[in-house]
Amino acid sequence: MKDYLEIAEIFGLDDVVEIVKDAEEKIKRLIDGDYDEMDVLKIEPKLREIVKRSFEDLDENLFNFLKAIAVLDTPINVEIARRVYQDLDFDKNLERAVSMGILRDHGGFVTFLNDTLRGLFEEFEEKRHHELAVKYYESLPDDIESLAELSYHNLKLGKYEESFKAFLDSANRIYGKHRCVEKLIAVGEKLIDKVEEKDRVLGTLGNLNFVLKKYREAERYYKIVLDAYT
Repeated sequence: MKDYLEIAEIFGLDDVVEIVKDAEEKIKRLIDGDYDEMDVLKIEPKLREIVKRSFEDLDENLFNFLKAIAVLDTPINVEIARRVYQDLDFDKNLERAVSMGILRDHGGFVTFLNDTLRGLFEEFEEKRHHELAVKYYESLPDDIESLAELSYHNLKLGKYEESFKAFLDSANRIYGKHRCVEKLIAVGEKLIDKVEEKDRVLGTLGNLNFVLKKYREAERYYKIVLDAYT
């Protein structure tokens, strides 16, 4: 709920503040066994819709810019993004978004106010946003994070072979717990029936689950691969 209070402050959403305060009281009552869990679960979707409606008050040019960069993992490299997103009045919109509190400046890098706000802008994703994201990540150093993101965005574009190659390149560099593992698992699960080398996807999924110490899941994937060869 803290994220929504931060969002409410920069967008001037008094109704969100009231809903959050009411939600906190309902959650306390739920813990005490004095409230219906289903009513609590309805709160977050309501908050999301209120905030998303408030985006309609943004300048269209700024809104298009924020939607485009919201598909990027943060922090966003300003120098690289400036080259990729120059057609979206990058510098002008970056300055406006930072001054409004929507983006935070970290000296050469920017992030959204919080992950909830970024996720709400990301819900307006379009094909072009992922095409730009591919250009952005292709301009970054060839590391685990960039390859994982290239795999994800190529998957979203239906470029399964490109996604598969980046998936393997990224996953094969991971030898311990890493922030990209869960994203790679999500991508790999969607690639299983999209590429010819299904066994390599399954084996890699086994390795990634093993890294997370999800041994039953890892064993399940390994068994599928072994059964295919026996």
